Amino acid sequence: MMGAAADTLSTPTTRTVPVQLDVTDADGVGALRDSVAAEGALRAVAHAAGVSPTMADWQTIVRVDLVGTALLADALTPLVVQGTAMVCFASMAAQLAAGAVDPAVDAVLDAPLAEQFLDRLRHAAGAMVEDPGGAYSLAKRGVQRLVQREAVAWGGRGGRINSVSPGMIDTPMGRQEFDAQPMMQVMLDMTPLGREGTADELADAVAFLLSDFVEGAGGGPPPFERALKVAARKHDVVPVTLFDPLEAALPAAGLAWLEDPESGAVARVDLSDPRLRRRFEEEVRADGERLRRLFARLDLDAVRVRADEADPVAPLVAFFRARARRLGA
Repeated sequence: MMGAAADTLSTPTTRTVPVQLDVTDADGVGALRDSVAAEGALRAVAHAAGVSPTMADWQTIVRVDLVGTALLADALTPLVVQGTAMVCFASMAAQLAAGAVDPAVDAVLDAPLAEQFLDRLRHAAGAMVEDPGGAYSLAKRGVQRLVQREAVAWGGRGGRINSVSPGMIDTPMGRQEFDAQPMMQVMLDMTPLGREGTADELADAVAFLLSDFVEGAGGGPPPFERALKVAARKHDVVPVTLFDPLEAALPAAGLAWLEDPESGAVARVDLSDPRLRRRFEEEVRADGERLRRLFARLDLDAVRVRADEADPVAPLVAFFRARARRLGA
């Protein structure tokens, strides 16, 4: 089966090599890393290995979904170069459970490769983790937090790592969960589109995150302008910008050392200097205006989300509902 899949995925210019691997086996993951290194520079990784609540017991779910992801990210980090990109699969289940997770549980989730990890997680989370659904939510939350931490290390090497948190997707795994859990129908009824997502739609999002779309140097037109133009000609593109008011102005706090978490560069600045603060604010406004003009030039509907929103999803839902009415959908 793997050989047939490899033949299907191979093209005249690409070669697909199938590898059978248990992602929870540190030695096996290390061997995979060595094989990848022998092939050349690491460009893109889509890590979709995982099991859902109806497929396994809680220990297996946590080992595969979280520990396996951590092992792979840890093994591949030394191979990261400029342009390397990785996408890890989390789940909307992590968001749904976020309010019920104690900080002590997060502290354990943040060390998935530590000794006695499963025992420590059981002690911190109690009965929640022994339920396969609870274990799945915690494991995927751990993936989200892992990616946030790894983003700093990968960024310093010129790479990037993201996670995606799919909702209900029409796959064999998704259908199995749908049949076993009545709540899935309730959630589907609340979905604005009134349907599940498709594997192809999710693959498009992952391909975007792995693409060269975000590559390029600063200065002048946005580095992604050409790629955005191409995408806008072929697809219905809706840019979503995230605005944090705390990043729009500098506090008058006197001398401060600022560090770029990606490059490690450190600079001393005098935040009490009004000229510095004014120039910073002007640059922020200029960046926003450049984006606004770009979206207008390409005739794109854009939505802006504030990071201090009590419910950051609400403006997105309102935007797409209003857009659907305007377009007569």
